[in-house]
Amino acid sequence: MPRSLPEHPNFEALKKQAKSLLKSLNEQEPGVSRGLQQCQQILAQDYGFINWADLKRTVLGREKSATIRHIVCGDSCGATLRNSTVPGDIFVWHEIYITGPVPGNVTEQQFSFIREDHLANYFLHKSSPDDLKRQAKEKQARLDASRDYHEVVLWFDACLFDQTHLIHLLNHLSNALTPDTKLSLICIGEFTGFQRFLGLGQLNPEQMASLYDTRHLITRDEISLAQKAWEAFRSDDPRQIEAVIAGDCKPLPYLRDALIRFLEEYPSTFNGLSRLQNEILEAVATGALQLGPIFSKVSDAEPRPYFGDIMLWDEISSLASATTPVLHVDGPQTFKSILKVDSEPVPKSELNKWRVSLTDYARKLLNGEADFVTTNGIDRWYGGVHLNGMEAKWRWNSQNMKLIERP
Repeated sequence: MPRSLPEHPNFEALKKQAKSLLKSLNEQEPGVSRGLQQCQQILAQDYGFINWADLKRTVLGREKSATIRHIVCGDSCGATLRNSTVPGDIFVWHEIYITGPVPGNVTEQQFSFIREDHLANYFLHKSSPDDLKRQAKEKQARLDASRDYHEVVLWFDACLFDQTHLIHLLNHLSNALTPDTKLSLICIGEFTGFQRFLGLGQLNPEQMASLYDTRHLITRDEISLAQKAWEAFRSDDPRQIEAVIAGDCKPLPYLRDALIRFLEEYPSTFNGLSRLQNEILEAVATGALQLGPIFSKVSDAEPRPYFGDIMLWDEISSLASATTPVLHVDGPQTFKSILKVDSEPVPKSELNKWRVSLTDYARKLLNGEADFVTTNGIDRWYGGVHLNGMEAKWRWNSQNMKLIERP
């Protein structure tokens, strides 16, 4: 995963960094001959650029236009934007609000720590509580530094993952920014030339740059809806999300569908599985027995795929490791070895070594003859809602598209 450039990158400092890298490598391996250009290339690729020339062009461009900050929610999008002609600093906001606790009855400081603790566990980072508190504070400070810019531009697409980031950042920045800072938005659900547009991650630098002039200043109506939606998302009563869905969502045109998709992850009244879990079982049942084909089939079942490979592998793992397993997963090593690794993705050749199959219990679930929650229990967060125990208080009825409250 490429590392991010400093908030205000300086090209002279990067040249010194390349020289320092050259000295360090030569001291470590005195018998290996290296040149400054080779180390410049290594450094450029480490920051997510193709070569040193691309890094130089981007950084010098930013030094001239450091009054603009762009906020995106994916490292790949951030790298693409850095390689484009769009002026300004790029800040990647690392979060996954659709997993783990997102409680509303805590202070902002507590909330930041809770989220940092969840992300550390999700990605198997070993950090002490003091480290997590420091990291949470620094992360929040980097976001709040947006107030030092003349303009902040938010880049998002229509999927559930992005829309949850959008409502959080609109809610937070509408209070954190000074009146002198403009807040702009680029949010798209389609792009010319793509029959099926899956998100900003599909675009190359030139295509990303073409969107820059389409940005618009955030309106009061957009902020008001985002604040209402974020409060509902963090509530311990999911009916608040249904109230947002039933209201006027025109200011943020992709939000309603995203929130409905979020509610579809609640255990179903049919078999206790979420929509994503059902899609995994259906993919395997129709012949997708390897991880790559499963990912493709599940993605094809989604109008707007919102998950990455690690999230899907995590879901498969939870189904395979349940008290009454739903899936058999066979491979060269434990399935945990490819889970929650925020480094390089597992090569396709390696993924093909894993085989997935249904258990007899899975077939009962697909036929509605068994219930996953009443058999295995549940311990899962949905925004501010924590479902825990041998029955889910809230379930999703896909027939009438509503949540059902159960004793």
